[in-house]
Amino acid sequence: MISLPDEILEEIFFRATAAAEREDDPTLPLKSINLVSRSWHSTFLSSPRLWRNIGYVHVDMHNCSMDDSKPDTEGPFLQGLTRHLSRAKSQPLAFSFDAGWTHITRVVATAGRALAVLSKHASQWQSVELTIHAAVIHALDGIDGNLPQLEQLTLDMQGTDPPPRLNHFAVAPRLSSVRIQFVGYYSEPDILVLPWSQLVEYQANVLGSLHEKGFHAVLTTSPQLQTVASPYDFHPNTYFLDAPFYRHTTLTRLRLNFNFPGSSCILRRLVLPGLLALRVAARVQETLYSDIAALISQSECLLTALAVLPTNQSLSFGGLDRQFTRVLALCPTLEYLCLEGFPWLEDVRELMCFDEEGGVRAPKLVPELQRLDIRRNMKFLPRLLDEDFIALNALAKSREDMYRRGVAKHLLEIHVESVESITEERSLKNLRLLDYPGLAPERDLLELRKWAEALKVALGEEAEEEPTYMGFWSCCLKGALREMAAYNVERSNVACLYVLLKLMSPPYHADIPCLLERVALLPPSDFPFGLIARARRILERWKPDLIQNAKASRFWIRKGRENFEYVHLTSPRRVQDGLAWEIVVSVPGKAVLRRRRLERAFE
Repeated sequence: MISLPDEILEEIFFRATAAAEREDDPTLPLKSINLVSRSWHSTFLSSPRLWRNIGYVHVDMHNCSMDDSKPDTEGPFLQGLTRHLSRAKSQPLAFSFDAGWTHITRVVATAGRALAVLSKHASQWQSVELTIHAAVIHALDGIDGNLPQLEQLTLDMQGTDPPPRLNHFAVAPRLSSVRIQFVGYYSEPDILVLPWSQLVEYQANVLGSLHEKGFHAVLTTSPQLQTVASPYDFHPNTYFLDAPFYRHTTLTRLRLNFNFPGSSCILRRLVLPGLLALRVAARVQETLYSDIAALISQSECLLTALAVLPTNQSLSFGGLDRQFTRVLALCPTLEYLCLEGFPWLEDVRELMCFDEEGGVRAPKLVPELQRLDIRRNMKFLPRLLDEDFIALNALAKSREDMYRRGVAKHLLEIHVESVESITEERSLKNLRLLDYPGLAPERDLLELRKWAEALKVALGEEAEEEPTYMGFWSCCLKGALREMAAYNVERSNVACLYVLLKLMSPPYHADIPCLLERVALLPPSDFPFGLIARARRILERWKPDLIQNAKASRFWIRKGRENFEYVHLTSPRRVQDGLAWEIVVSVPGKAVLRRRRLERAFE
């Protein structure tokens, strides 16, 4: 393999870097592989396209030295950046630049020099993310009119001080996608200059009149526009007074945040016949649903995706007189629905109802619906009530029954997500409401509670109260494992293993299968008497019965603490043991890369 031709080896290396393009350092997978031989190392260094993606360039106290901040010297940080750019030669460049803190002189000076180095290669910029502030924006002065390859731009202006100008990207013949995020309030609407007429995508998260002017400009002067996302705070609408309606035929995705009462009325001024996806968020809800309905009716569009989200605690489904149902009645082709919170039970019942025409029974509302997301921002909104989870479970099973009988065309995927972190106890309670609405008597659960206490102590977690087993920590675990070894899972109510004791204050929750697996994964040396080996034997004996129960009786899976997903009867999780075991012990939550921080701002 060492004698592979250079062309094939370069292609292998290139695909490895392409697969890691969202990582902070896309060349990281090759840092050890390229040392296999001198020829591999030479190919690694001499292939320009391997260096076209610079990755995440972050200036902070840890990577900038005094030499980097001085105008006549270069430290390791700037030397590395310059070396990377020289190896890329004339290749199109992609990178994410973060200027770091604004209050440390050394960081600001280094960030300005690093941005100036990147600006010298502006003619090669293709996909760029810039997180900068007014103190370093002068480093962009040389890029005006020198952006022939720039296609995608994400600009995140930090700090409250406005920059002297933001017209650096006014001339960029290939620029089609722009995302901007400004923390400060810029009162001058003309400070941002973009090639509006050629934009295909425009997403903004900006305060002040800047975004209102930008929204109007991009909507009225961009004939190729397909995606718009912007906050909209103004009412009456300053820039939308000269015509009763604004028609745009190519727009397919619209995302607007309304932060002032009545500002959602702008939806009544738009005619968007090609609109497929609509996402709206509003601080005040009184007219929101009627405004959405007006937009859909006058546009005669066929939505496939709809998201209705609030921006604070004031938005709920209360007092809407089933306006939510009326909106859904205008969306016969809807495939995706995202809601912040749960609609009234009357609306849920409508989603479970049938229409019968010509002997054919079909779902009364959104017959094409394939996915429903319920998002909960626990910081702003009250938690879902117990009956909401029970109704959600009923909805999931009803739509699945429609599919099995040939009434609905698609299975309905249902996901419940909490935006803010929730406790393990709350997460387990939600799981029980979804999967185990009928509980065993609490007196039968008291015996199992001490197992959870002992397992938590063994894992170094603080139990709800002092452990029932007295003595050393090893004796606690030893006593619990002795009783667990005699427990017959096959003949017992598996729901008991997800302990919920409401009689206690506060109620006590524990997930015994998950705790047992975590204990079984501990190093054997952590406990005497072979206790870890004993825990592993108990887990292996319980596992087949728990997996069989999950395949036959479980319908929801936890993903981390915050997310739940409905498991259909036809899901691979009901066939493969490994996937079914994830239903039992839940799937760990996924970490988010730093490079995706701006993407989250536009979700």
